[in-house]
Amino acid sequence: MDLHIDNELYKVILKEYETSKNYYVRENFNVANNLCYVYFSSNALYEFDTVDCFKQKVVKEDRYEWKNKSALINGEKPRKEIFIRDIWRSWYVKGINNEISSYTKLVEFLKKQTEGLRVRCVGVSSGGFIAVIISLELNADSCYALAAQFSLSNHFDHLKQNTFLKKFTREEESEYYFEVWKRLSENKNKIIYLFPCKSDQDIEQKSFLPNLDNIFTVEINVSNHGIALYPNAISNFISLSFEDCQSFFKGNKLMKNKIYASIRIGGLNSFMSFVKKRVKKKYGKKN
Repeated sequence: MDLHIDNELYKVILKEYETSKNYYVRENFNVANNLCYVYFSSNALYEFDTVDCFKQKVVKEDRYEWKNKSALINGEKPRKEIFIRDIWRSWYVKGINNEISSYTKLVEFLKKQTEGLRVRCVGVSSGGFIAVIISLELNADSCYALAAQFSLSNHFDHLKQNTFLKKFTREEESEYYFEVWKRLSENKNKIIYLFPCKSDQDIEQKSFLPNLDNIFTVEINVSNHGIALYPNAISNFISLSFEDCQSFFKGNKLMKNKIYASIRIGGLNSFMSFVKKRVKKKYGKKN
């Protein structure tokens, strides 16, 4: 996003950045687990760079990705869930609000929020990028990086075009965050990486991922960048521990297509239920 201070959209986003928290915490007290899931929204938080679209999705709907797809651990929700969004859609380089306004401040905020809990970070694309960073900083139990970026300097030309990324490249710590792949070999943090293996941009990003025992890659034979699973399977996938993934996908980490992957991970019954809902939503009003 290339914004200027005289741009109307910039002014609308800035007002929301200065007046809204842009995080949402959900606590589930009557559970046996000690887990905290942190879900990061991606740059797909709202679709179009227009004032109307931003106001509809962010202001009116108060949208956070993952809010309706959270994990279930042995049938229970996590003890705590934190939903985070970057309304500038700039890989969280400006944090999330006027007070939590940088990578460093976001890390410190989440350290306090997750104190005493086992942390799992979740995100897709730019949300996966920040999920990996935060998982390293918080020494998280695991990270679910779905079609994540690991090198922003090798991700199209965002560092030259995005207003805020372009500015941050002049800071000494920019490589520490923008080239997170360089830190992966030094850490033992467990990363579960969902890889759309026919997507050009994801193939490029996968090339930066080191071959380590603590990084488990599940490949899905799709060409579109994104989650690469249908909604029926998403909760199941992010509920699997690193060890569960190793057992579940043993000998078959390549899923031949999105339907097969969604049935295998989410189950046939839940997939058929999802299809029926989709058909009813699409054609129901016509009947």
